Amino acid sequence: MGYVELFIENWRLLVSTAIIGAFVAKLVLASANKQMRRTKLGFCPPQVSGWLPLSIDLAISGMISLATHQFFEWTRTLFDTYGSTVEVNAMGMKVLLTEDPENIKAIQMTQFSDFPKGELQHKIFAAVLQDSVFATDGEAWINSKKQLSTHLARVRPEEFDETESHYRKVLTQFKTGKVFDVYDIVDRYQLDLVSCVYMGTSPNSIETGVQPIRWAMDTLLRTNVFRQWFGELGVLVSEKILCPSAVKQLDLYLDSLASYTLDKPIGDIEKIPQQKRNLVEHLAVQRLGRKALKDQLIAVILAAKDPTAITIAWACFELARKPDIYAELRKEIIDKIGNTAPPDLAQLKSIKMLRAIVQETMRLYHPLGMNLRSPPKDTTLPRGGGPNGDLPVAVLAGTQVIYSVISHQRRESAAGRDPESWKPHRWLDWQPDTWDYVPFNHGPRVCLGRNFGQMQVEYFLARTAQEFERIQPHDFDKYPGGEQRIKLELNTKAAWPIKCSFH
Repeated sequence: MGYVELFIENWRLLVSTAIIGAFVAKLVLASANKQMRRTKLGFCPPQVSGWLPLSIDLAISGMISLATHQFFEWTRTLFDTYGSTVEVNAMGMKVLLTEDPENIKAIQMTQFSDFPKGELQHKIFAAVLQDSVFATDGEAWINSKKQLSTHLARVRPEEFDETESHYRKVLTQFKTGKVFDVYDIVDRYQLDLVSCVYMGTSPNSIETGVQPIRWAMDTLLRTNVFRQWFGELGVLVSEKILCPSAVKQLDLYLDSLASYTLDKPIGDIEKIPQQKRNLVEHLAVQRLGRKALKDQLIAVILAAKDPTAITIAWACFELARKPDIYAELRKEIIDKIGNTAPPDLAQLKSIKMLRAIVQETMRLYHPLGMNLRSPPKDTTLPRGGGPNGDLPVAVLAGTQVIYSVISHQRRESAAGRDPESWKPHRWLDWQPDTWDYVPFNHGPRVCLGRNFGQMQVEYFLARTAQEFERIQPHDFDKYPGGEQRIKLELNTKAAWPIKCSFH
């Protein structure tokens, strides 16, 4: 048999072998290229891989930790084992995890332009974050920030009146002595309040007990956190396939808010004094279209509602477990401002234990917890490489970089003795370094509504201490595994209901 006949008879095998060889060669060359780029930039961080092909076991382990509300503990185990910066390789994707304060500082400020949100996160959270200030970079982000910053930067006197009005609805519920899921009622309270303050209309979910928009947002956030774990693969299956009802419900709600604003004659809005306009009126006079207006509205709802409700819920959880600290807070409030009238901003700032409780809660239960960035070009982070992890670490373009503020803030190097315990008294004679406590971010992406958010947490806790002698915990000993856990859904909610009554 000649060579021609041999080729004809075995051409499928030969072509298949050539294709496989070319693919393997491409992988080898790509790996060598990446290694050369890494060597030029800095050192490699510690590598974590699984024992199955493509480290499928590692990917599954991460998924299970998300599903069982142990992802925070899973990442802490990696940090404890490999160091404060570690690279996870799974399913052909590289994820760089870091809790190092110097790296967090670089991402948030000194190398801010090197670490944008990135297109992956934009795609994954498209239905819920849309083109808002939380999901965009560059000019789009700058424009969104300008549109919101003027209105969100200050706390206006009338916001105290609205806050008290809505708190009284919660107070009516608490005074029944019934057992409440604290996060549920506080989240509804915050949705009503934020909607009223910034949009001029309230869904009244405190009174109705149901608000589909909350279900839609929670469903989308939970779904997209799982999609994000799979990187580019997660983009292939959109939320419109996984949870179409949630996508539709959120869009209908935002549409109704946009219509409520756009139906108002611009001339009538312009007659309202600038300092008296709510946020949607402030945006309307900027001639934003429906899409841009919806993008901004979802940003405000998420930013103003979720972190505040989460922080209040965790604070109530700890105060219920530590009645002595609650009694100390109540005594200081009654001694300084009494319990016959709501506090003003100056009075809130004068209550040292109140401020300490809020700071300690945001230290131990940072409401965002973790955040993600993706560099568009090869770069470095200050630490994580070398035998001691104190040398620059190479970060290749497209790497998913997850930085964990909540993990760092729970380190002894950041918080001092007993960092895993909730101890507000540490704040009475201690001031952390700038990058050891990052409740609202630092740098260009600092939280625009931080003053309003902190005021809301302090106000709720102060009014509750004025009205009630104690917070009674219920079923805290019945949590699965015997303890409350942190549920990561772009934020750090309690995994199980925080059931309390107020007396």
